[in-house]
Amino acid sequence: GELIRLYTLSPQDLAIIRQRRGDANRLGFAAQLCSVRYPGMILGPEDLPDQRILGLISRQLLINSELWAKYADRDQTRREHLQAIIRIYGYRQFNAADYRSLSTWLLPLALQSDQSMILGHAVLNELRTRRIIVPPLPVVERLCAETVTRSLRQIYGALTSSLSGGQRKQLDALLLPYEDRQISVLSWLRLPVSKTGPRHMNILLARLHRVRSIGLASGFEHAVHRNRLLKLARMAERTTLQHMRRFDETQRYALLVALLLETQAALTDESLAMHDRIMGKLFACH
Repeated sequence: GELIRLYTLSPQDLAIIRQRRGDANRLGFAAQLCSVRYPGMILGPEDLPDQRILGLISRQLLINSELWAKYADRDQTRREHLQAIIRIYGYRQFNAADYRSLSTWLLPLALQSDQSMILGHAVLNELRTRRIIVPPLPVVERLCAETVTRSLRQIYGALTSSLSGGQRKQLDALLLPYEDRQISVLSWLRLPVSKTGPRHMNILLARLHRVRSIGLASGFEHAVHRNRLLKLARMAERTTLQHMRRFDETQRYALLVALLLETQAALTDESLAMHDRIMGKLFACH
């Protein structure tokens, strides 16, 4: 059903195709037209159309699909057909201005997700919407990768631009040992508390106070999309202290801020849950 929806030729298409001379040229022109429409790419000299698609096109034209081999040998004819399709149907070739325009268009999505498949599909759909012939896939991949890099710089800036010098020192102090132990302050903040009781409640509150004492601005967590913030926090969680110290300051502070925001939320939830359990035990005793 999807193939029929994508590759059914209209009466106008059929009229234009019939203007080509010879069955092989008609089949080739129709296949090029369908490929330019979806997936939006040109069929090159070595490209062989999907046999299901070629069969569907040939049945509409009442032409033998095996004539594709005859058409494929005519490079000049193929280029002439492509220019005719561009002229008649209003398509155009991808250029440097389109690269810059699409990078700007893609940035808001890249600020939400850095998944290459999601970004790549979005770019391809937008190219088809703009009637721009899709460039070689490495160009699309590079466009997505560069936009992700730009989005990451923007995210780092959003998380670090308002930090004071004192806050930066406090963030660096999180990487130091906690009270001469073998763990860092950051690791101590994230240690699980498995038992319930006033002493353990005090541990949670002490950790929460340590995080809040850094004074991250209220609403800081809304400066970055939740998906990207979570990913940065997970990245910081997996990064060793040695590697964290090797990062440049902007990246290091952004990762620490993301992790602290998640830690603060987790500590708050754990404190409230433990409070409920303690109160439940008190009422149960009475």
